[in-house]
Amino acid sequence: MYQNHGFSYIQNWIANAILRKETGKKTATIDMGIVPFASEKFVEDEFGGVITGLIPFFLLLIYILPVSKVIERITSEKESRARESMKIMGMSDFAYFLSWWSYYTV
Repeated sequence: MYQNHGFSYIQNWIANAILRKETGKKTATIDMGIVPFASEKFVEDEFGGVITGLIPFFLLLIYILPVSKVIERITSEKESRARESMKIMGMSDFAYFLSWWSYYTV
């Protein structure tokens, strides 16, 4: 990937510039080459493929209960008109939303 995107060419150019400066020879060069590194045989692991399909399912399961509780509280508050009553008594919007935020953060 370094060779395809030009990194090795830039690195070779800089190495040649340093070599020419240090030796004082204008024709001194370093040849660039890529040598494959010996490694073990690749073993395919199926865990990544299996977990890729299961992560969205588990995230859905995690968030079903909190979201349903929020929806339940919002609808019950709309039915009881609690927010309007609190605004009539002088409660600010900031305090109201801060109470919601603190309740669900804790």
